[in-house]
Amino acid sequence: MPSPLSLISREVKPGEIFMANRRFTQFFYSLIHKPVSIVGKASLSAAGAITSQDIPGGVLSKTGTGAYLLTLQDKYSNVKSFMVSLGDTAQDLQAAPGATDVSAKTYVIKTKTAGADANASATAILYIHLVLSNSSVD
Repeated sequence: MPSPLSLISREVKPGEIFMANRRFTQFFYSLIHKPVSIVGKASLSAAGAITSQDIPGGVLSKTGTGAYLLTLQDKYSNVKSFMVSLGDTAQDLQAAPGATDVSAKTYVIKTKTAGADANASATAILYIHLVLSNSSVD
């Protein structure tokens, strides 16, 4: 049987496909017990509609003016970090995380201009980064 280290450091053969491990057993050094990092992005139209999204393990939906709801496929014990930002140079629009409900697997995201909920007035990219704990032990 090959050593675990030889499996990690081996070369990828042409045509070989690596897929995510849903058991989250890859290396991730952290003081958080069983951390899970979810990173994604969504493209927003000039009216704030979602035109495309790439959020592994989650789906983003628009719920109102400047309001979005991220729903994850999996339930996690708690949220360690929830960050959002906008790639936007044409307007004064900011993104902010809102309420989280780990039981319902939902995370609210707001886009605002001058402190008020607002849709994008030009195309923008919404970046999302969650760090969650996949353990009941802190």
